[in-house]
Amino acid sequence: MAQSDIVIGKHTLESLTIGMYADPFTLYREYIQNSTDSIDSAVKSKLLDGSSTRIDVVVDAKNSIIIVKDNGTGISPNEAFKTLGDIGNSSKDYREQRGFRGIGRLGGLGYSKKLTFSTTCKGSNQIIIITWDCEHLKELLQPGKHKDYDLVKVIREVTKVKYEETDKNSHFFEVKLSDIDPLYPELLDSTRVDDYLSAVAPVPFNFQTFINAKKIKKHFVDKKMPLEEYGIFLNSSPKPILKKYTSSFRTGHQERTKQQDTIKDIEFFEFESENGAVYVGWHAITNFYGSVNNDFMEGIRVRKGNILVGGVDTFSQFFTSEKDVANSWFIGEVYIFDRDVIPNARRDDFEKNVAFQRMSGELAIKADELNKQYRRQMSKYNSAIKGIESCRDELTRIKKEIDSGGITSDVKKEQLIEKKEQIEKKLENRQRELEKVVSKYDDGDDKRDMAERYLKEAEQLKKKVVEVENRIINADYATKKDLPSSYSKAERKLYQIIIKVIDEHMDEENAKLLRNKIIEELTKNKGKKS
Repeated sequence: MAQSDIVIGKHTLESLTIGMYADPFTLYREYIQNSTDSIDSAVKSKLLDGSSTRIDVVVDAKNSIIIVKDNGTGISPNEAFKTLGDIGNSSKDYREQRGFRGIGRLGGLGYSKKLTFSTTCKGSNQIIIITWDCEHLKELLQPGKHKDYDLVKVIREVTKVKYEETDKNSHFFEVKLSDIDPLYPELLDSTRVDDYLSAVAPVPFNFQTFINAKKIKKHFVDKKMPLEEYGIFLNSSPKPILKKYTSSFRTGHQERTKQQDTIKDIEFFEFESENGAVYVGWHAITNFYGSVNNDFMEGIRVRKGNILVGGVDTFSQFFTSEKDVANSWFIGEVYIFDRDVIPNARRDDFEKNVAFQRMSGELAIKADELNKQYRRQMSKYNSAIKGIESCRDELTRIKKEIDSGGITSDVKKEQLIEKKEQIEKKLENRQRELEKVVSKYDDGDDKRDMAERYLKEAEQLKKKVVEVENRIINADYATKKDLPSSYSKAERKLYQIIIKVIDEHMDEENAKLLRNKIIEELTKNKGKKS
């Protein structure tokens, strides 16, 4: 077979569109990505200044339409069909631009009945409009049918081109998806689209809800590496989409473990090679009460060109142990600046080249440092504080039990003595853990100050444990006062034996309920006899 006989099969198109992405929302990312490249080009050529750039997203559920439009350079009508019709043949530089494989623009083919590209560039008086008939495309791609069609023949048959007059100063690119497939109603949910773009797209922080944003922005400006941010407006909103980081958040995913936590500070980490910065990252300093219970903040996230790569779990691979579990305790971002660290075609991870392997090794070291310094240490720290608080609460409960007549037998005394001993051991263990915290932090550090306060409380509680022990030993049995004086000594002794057996073989709560019921019945019956 000669080289000229090579045929590109039509099903290649299916693999490069709906077959490429697991998440339908990815189409928004692909079109935003292309828009940012076009805007960058417009700014670089001084067609626009940074303040006049704009990306508009329309999600029209009523008419089942999605539109993404930017005011970047656009494409010359003379070049548009070749640019938009070629598959995997982009002229973009992967070292400079986000979208360079030439397949992302076709992401909408699998989710709508019609996909339309409209564009023009400054100096042209025409808008070119290229329409893909997605329904006919699906028909041509059915297995076993239209076997004589190759990829080029399919594209020619499902696309139509027309032109419209326009102002020569006009420049834009617009993609329109019409009649969204009913299998994907989420694509027309504007709230979910806003949530997705706030997490994935290169949008600014919200300075009102995330007071730490100023420190992050300043850090990158000071390093002469300002964050790439764009105004993306949903459904003509006057306010752009913003990242949804906040200064306070919930931790824990079970009701008993949920707590309110706050971001107390931001720390930065980075790595540079001989060619410059490989990455610069930030992470939040919190109380580390547990895993972050906020979908917009959980985990350190990885971004290239300020577009999210993968999801919340992408950074997890750099933790050598505990992976997703470890990452879920942190809040932060890593911005990749090494031009040779390249997102893969699905943009759910990176190409496994030499540059990535080098970066991966450095991030693994940093991830393990973070895990050891913050998550594990703070987990022990918080556990120690909670342990001392629980000892305090348990001692208070034992005191109340003694005062309310809770000692009913020797068995009950033994049970309370055992609880007292458990409290002593717990206090000793928690003190040792807090002493380690004190030794690792300087005077004036919040964690050290807190640990020292709880260490003092632990000492006071140990004294109270001794007092409680003496009260338990010297306490009279409450059973002596349970029955009316009309009961004989022998009857009272029998009653005490019964209560002892109950204490020995039943749990505390049920033993107390049964005791009260017996007292009630014996008091009532004695009254009848007399």
